[in-house]
Formats: sequence, C-alpha cells, structure tokens
Amino acid sequence: MADKAEDWQKLVIAFKQAFSGESGQRVMDYLSYQCYENRNTFVDGNEDQGQRNLGRREIILLIREWLSKEPQNIPENLRRVENGNSGSTMSEM
Repeated sequence: MADKAEDWQKLVIAFKQAFSGESGQRVMDYLSYQCYENRNTFVDGNEDQGQRNLGRREIILLIREWLSKEPQNIPENLRRVENGNSGSTMSEM
C-alpha cells in the first residue's frame, strides 16, 4: 500500500503544481466557464448537448476535488477505502 499511497500523493502534488500560480488560475477560470461549473448545463430541445455539457462539468468538479486534497492525508484515506470503511472509489481520497 505504501507505493500506491506515494503514487496518489504525487498525483495530488502534480494537480496542485499544474493549477497553481497566475497561469494555473487563468486555466482554471477558462475551464470553469467551458465546463459549465457555475452555469446551467441544460439545452432546451437538445438533450444530447445537455448530456455533453454534464460530462464537461464532471471534469472541472474532478479537478477541484483533487485540488482540495492534501498529500499527507492520502495514506489514511487509502487505508479506509481499501478496508471498505469509506466509499469504494478513489474519489474518497
């Protein structure tokens, strides 16, 4: 489990590095708009486009979720997930 936890910690750090600073914030602002983070995804008369918009929104929410994680908490969260004491997905990290 130590290797897995280290891999997840590195991923959390990578997300934070990729989206930090002025450039990272500029990209997040762009993605927020393009991915419907704070807008309605519904398209009247076009259910397919509405579903695509929902898919886009999932991406920005996933990025925000990873940015909210702290690398030092990963080992404990991983232990809980593997023991079935928390959700069964890695999004619990």
